[in-house]
Amino acid sequence: MKLLDMETFVAVARAGSFAGASAILGITSSAASRRIARLEDSLQVKLLYRTTRALSLTEAGNEFLIHAQSALLSAENAVDAVKSHQSSPEGHLRVHAPMSYGKLHVSPLIPEFLDQFPNLKISLFLDDKIPDLLDANLDVAITGRHISSGSYIVRKVGALTSVLCAAPHYLEHHGAVQHPQDLSAHNCLFYHHSENTPYWVFNHDGISFEVEVSGNFLSDSSEAVHDAALKGMGIARIPRFLANPDLKAGRLIELLPDFVMPEKLLFTVYPEREHKPAKLNAFLEFFIPRLATP
Repeated sequence: MKLLDMETFVAVARAGSFAGASAILGITSSAASRRIARLEDSLQVKLLYRTTRALSLTEAGNEFLIHAQSALLSAENAVDAVKSHQSSPEGHLRVHAPMSYGKLHVSPLIPEFLDQFPNLKISLFLDDKIPDLLDANLDVAITGRHISSGSYIVRKVGALTSVLCAAPHYLEHHGAVQHPQDLSAHNCLFYHHSENTPYWVFNHDGISFEVEVSGNFLSDSSEAVHDAALKGMGIARIPRFLANPDLKAGRLIELLPDFVMPEKLLFTVYPEREHKPAKLNAFLEFFIPRLATP
């Protein structure tokens, strides 16, 4: 039995499909299928039920999955224990970050990081929705969502601020906004992954309150919301790092600057392990100080 085949089986079980597992492992679906067939042949037992529409574990497959995950974790700990002594980190580092933040703040740092650690290879996955790190075979994620789980280590990186803004031509046609309550008469643009849609929270003179807003556009991409605001579709709550260039150029106008919107904390999240890999240590020590004040 090959450890590689066991790893493939665990990936298929977690992803629920050969296509999903192959994307995580960086192989073709046919290669993943061959590995599972080889594993079943060596065990002389069927691990998966396959149909054209679905994939599920057999009773033996469910039992094998428990032990396979434990075996793979032990193997990873053994490798990590040895590699933690490396003077120069090496290997493949898989990193997840929010789309806009990753493009503007994480991606530009990668050339310097790889120059400093030439034996590392990095894959950067950008998506505003954070996947399960274990299921997606990720080493570390940068996220604005606090994950409270004993299976992960969470470290604060910094805080992101938001700005309420609109295009000048939108305000010319729809009127100024003097108080958060005025937003009820305006078309507001929503970011899908926000925790408190359709309520926007403000703080003024130490008093926190929320305002119910409505609008005709919602997206799971903060960049799409930003573009909609630039086109004059409505009023948006946008991360300041994304809005700043347009605010300075006058393409967007900041609204209600005396009414502060809550900060969003930023974290790094990575699976808890007995030995932290040297490549992960290198990433954390390099990126966290540089991302602390974006």
